[in-house]
Amino acid sequence: MKIAKTLLGIFLFGIAFGGPYPDQRGFGLAMGVYGSGINFNYTWNPSLDWAIGLETRIYDIKDEDEIPIVTYSYSGYPVQQADITHLVILPVFLTSRYYPFEGQIANNIRPFFSAKAGPVFVMEASDDESFFKRWSHPEITTLPGGYVGGGMDIGYINRIVFTASAGVDILPMKDNAGKRADYSGLVLGFTLNWRQ
Repeated sequence: MKIAKTLLGIFLFGIAFGGPYPDQRGFGLAMGVYGSGINFNYTWNPSLDWAIGLETRIYDIKDEDEIPIVTYSYSGYPVQQADITHLVILPVFLTSRYYPFEGQIANNIRPFFSAKAGPVFVMEASDDESFFKRWSHPEITTLPGGYVGGGMDIGYINRIVFTASAGVDILPMKDNAGKRADYSGLVLGFTLNWRQ
């Protein structure tokens, strides 16, 4: 908790007073073991060696029964209805990146290590209603979560930076949120960022 407060303080300080290097904002795709989604981020660069930021993601989790195969009886009615749960995970992470090889690799390739932590909002709805009714009153649970991984920033063409990353989401569930006890797993990310 102290680390999250420290990162939040540094991030807010950076937003308020700016930094010597251009900030970045962007969006991209995230594909994981249990689902996929889009992410949005803002990154502050206080130095060339490290960066901090804020990231949020809209992550659609696929239920094991989302494409159900139903057995029908002789009368034409399904023998057993599929119990489908729709789950959307919205993490709001404070992020940090460290660039260990800054200035040592040519061609604008910048490998980094990354860690993220923050609250995760889990929205859950059943399959009993239409799409709009379902998401007008979902059950919402707030849990802690995180991420550990690495990747690389590529290029600065017209102030655009392409970022590819791979890591592990840390998304343990509790309070009966979702059908699994843990949605942690491998996640791949592809992001386009614009330098200010």
